[in-house]
Amino acid sequence: MRQAASTLKYTIQLLCLLAAVTVVAFSGDAVAAPADTAKSNKEVSKQETTAQTSSKRKKVVRGFDGQILSEAEQQPRLIRIRAGLTQLVGQGSFSSGVGANESVISQFNVQPYLDFQGWNLFANMTLTWEYTDPDNAAGRRLTVFDPSIGARTPIRLDAINSSVWLSGGLRLPVSHMSRAQGTVTRIFLGGVGNWRSPIPGLSARLGLNGQLSLATKDWREVEEDSEFEDRALGKVPVASCAARTGDNSADACGALPNLATLSGNLGMGYALGKFSFDLDVSVLSFINAYGGAEDEFTSGNARTGVNASTFTTSRLAVTYFAKSWMAVAAGVNSFQPIQTADGKNMRFPLWNFDGSANNFSNLFASATFRY
Repeated sequence: MRQAASTLKYTIQLLCLLAAVTVVAFSGDAVAAPADTAKSNKEVSKQETTAQTSSKRKKVVRGFDGQILSEAEQQPRLIRIRAGLTQLVGQGSFSSGVGANESVISQFNVQPYLDFQGWNLFANMTLTWEYTDPDNAAGRRLTVFDPSIGARTPIRLDAINSSVWLSGGLRLPVSHMSRAQGTVTRIFLGGVGNWRSPIPGLSARLGLNGQLSLATKDWREVEEDSEFEDRALGKVPVASCAARTGDNSADACGALPNLATLSGNLGMGYALGKFSFDLDVSVLSFINAYGGAEDEFTSGNARTGVNASTFTTSRLAVTYFAKSWMAVAAGVNSFQPIQTADGKNMRFPLWNFDGSANNFSNLFASATFRY
């Protein structure tokens, strides 16, 4: 009962936030009276129908990330900025018994851009704040992700109604996980292709990305009896490093760094007036820097050599472009291992049906502001 009341409270707060944003978006709109009051209702109706048809047939232009660009964003401008606030409620918040695990998180993202001679120079920063009890033992509510800086440029293929965005850059090791893994930087390269179909409003996108992680030498060449210098516990043997208290295993000393990451994305979108309906599914493979040992103690089910952990991400959303500078969206998203816990079956990518306590899937609502 306590959990249900708490979840209801956060849900009401979320709805109030979205309602306030929507009211602000429409507060500047004015209802104009007809210039000629002698016009017949038939003439007015005809004009409205023509305007609506023209609006629906308007050419839809999508940017590097597949999102629809407003008319203002399509105009040349030196500096742009996009900021978004997203509220996520984990699936465990609506479960009871062993599946109950309340999770309510706010995510803030800011992306400044600089257009320069056909290139788009960008930066990206994301952080989250958890309102419910965090899973990590330290009780840390604020999570800061690695910021990225880079550049991208479009290649237009008008003959096939397509465009390809090529991008590359660096991620800076700011997060707890990156610092614990000894990450120096991550270099990423990728491309996203957008195709506009002959059907008005319908489009598809395909993305391929790769990332190489550079870590300190100590993490790449670990001797059998070596020790790590831990901020809390001092010198800690390698064998017990990951079992330290006061933090979660995801960013604890001893977490395996990733040597590389490969990902592919497939998405579709349909624009209708001020609405956009979008579905994106991605597959990510994290290649560990260390290989699994193979000796007389190795289990028959163990994976030896260099291993990769594969995950899927998905996003199903409805977006309403209330203003040229603001859009609101709602939907579901998931980030989960590609296989079930027993490794025998594949998970459904759009929603996690294999236990809700891990909160692999979320309901979300967001507001994005664009300048």
